[in-house]
Amino acid sequence: LVNVTAPSPELIECARDTWGNESDRTDENARKAVADCTTDDVGYMGIDNAFYLNADMAEIAGVENGIYLFQGANADFAYDGDITYHEFGHALADQVNSLGGGQFNDEFGINDAPGALNEGFADYFSSALAEDAVVGGYVGERIYGSGGAIRTLDHTMKCPDYWTGEVHDDSRGFAAALWDIRARYQQEETNTTTGDEVRVFD
Repeated sequence: LVNVTAPSPELIECARDTWGNESDRTDENARKAVADCTTDDVGYMGIDNAFYLNADMAEIAGVENGIYLFQGANADFAYDGDITYHEFGHALADQVNSLGGGQFNDEFGINDAPGALNEGFADYFSSALAEDAVVGGYVGERIYGSGGAIRTLDHTMKCPDYWTGEVHDDSRGFAAALWDIRARYQQEETNTTTGDEVRVFD
């Protein structure tokens, strides 16, 4: 799990130049180089996003694979548990099955169904763990205003109402179907040995 604040290109350039002239390359001097380069005009970019990078994509990007949570201009994505669960859902899908993202061409053009299914699974995974149909309530409130959320699995939209050609939008039908199916099954049962109420695995 990686929590990231993204430096601006100007900050990277300044720190790289400063670091290039530094003979004592300790962590302390690295932090000082960044601090000295940070001004009112040169600092950090607010990136309102989070994502999971699998090993293949991380290799292409030249970074480590994992979950990246950014401090955005409006909200810190690391503060939203739904977001962390969602990205972990992507990591789980990447490890245990072939529900990869992406798209392919069919007779109608570009089909983003694989990516939409991946996003829908990640949303369902998040909501099932949180026991709440709202995904990204903390972040959504700060980006979209009062009562906002990134997405909700509790809706009545039907295809093609939600279909826009963007994987997050297009995932909403699949995610809502999973959420509705979940509601049909009891979520807790009594352990016959201890008498404790046990949550059924979602």
